[in-house]
Order: sequence, then C-alpha cells, then structure tokens
Amino acid sequence: MRKTRDKILSVYEEKSVGGGRGLFEISLEELAQGAGINKRTIYRYFGSKEEIIAEMLDIIMEKTALRITKILSEENDLRTMLIEVIKTIKYLANGRVLEDLRRHYPLLWQKIELFRRQKIQQFFDSLINNQKMRIRWRVNPMIAHDVFIAALAAVLNPQYIFDHSLTFEETGNALLEMFMFGAMEQTNE
Repeated sequence: MRKTRDKILSVYEEKSVGGGRGLFEISLEELAQGAGINKRTIYRYFGSKEEIIAEMLDIIMEKTALRITKILSEENDLRTMLIEVIKTIKYLANGRVLEDLRRHYPLLWQKIELFRRQKIQQFFDSLINNQKMRIRWRVNPMIAHDVFIAALAAVLNPQYIFDHSLTFEETGNALLEMFMFGAMEQTNE
C-alpha cells in the first residue's frame, strides 16, 4: 500500500520538478500511466491533485532541510557553503514549479515561502554562530542580516526572476557575490 503511494509521489516529482515541466501541466492520466496504475488507484490514495503536490513538496522540503543542516554543520569554507546551499535549494526552486505554485496553488506557495525564509534564517544564524569559519564582519551582523533578507525578498523570487529573464541560480549567485564582498570576508587567521 505504501509502495504504491510512494510510487505516485515519486513519478509526480520526477515529471514535474525533475523534468522541469511544472506542477500544473501534469495530468492525473499521465501520472497514472507513469506509475503503472489506473487513475482510480490514485484517488484511493489521494483526494486531489493538490494533495499529491502538497505531500510531494513536504517530502522535498524535508530532504532539502536535512541537506542544508548537513552543509551548515560540516562546511567551513564560506564560498563552498553558499554554493552548496544554492545547489540544494535550486532543485526545489525550478522556475515552472514556483510559477505554478504562485498562480495555481497559493496556499502551497505560502508554505514554500515560509520554508525559504526559515532556511535563510538558519543559514544566517549558522554564519553568525560558526566559530570555525572565522568571519570578520565589516558591518553589524544584524544590519547585514536584515539587508540580506530584504534583498532576497526583492530579487530571489519568481516574479523578479521571470521579469528579468534570469535563472534562480544566476540570481542567487549574483546576490551572494555582492553580499560576500560587501558585508563580510573570511579571514585566514
């Protein structure tokens, strides 16, 4: 029973997030065919397409959170840490998926936004409290935190990225480069 449910979720993730097709375009008929079951079987496990999406996103967010926690606890090089966190978030930040969430599933979009803010806060707390990393702040860390959060909200969102024909990774890297060279530096002492 659990195996069929997991297969449905796995196929949906593979087609929508992994395949870059987004959430809205995948039909339940296509999902059933990909999972090797019929459409009625899907409804035995899930009440709606939105329920499938919600559970799939929960699983992806849980994996993402575990990966980010591991990166923050094990990595001592700031640049490598930032790159690895961006790579991890990039999977969930597929442009089509984010646009579909924003347009068709606003409650799930809010959940993703909350998750994003929590992970940003976790990342920043890790920077402030990481004694092994040897960061010298050029400005008050709390001011840097607030500016970073505001900048992320302004530019690291689907609307900005789509409006300016950018990618999530390109936008994130540019923001992090600007932030790293302006607000802090890693010392070799």
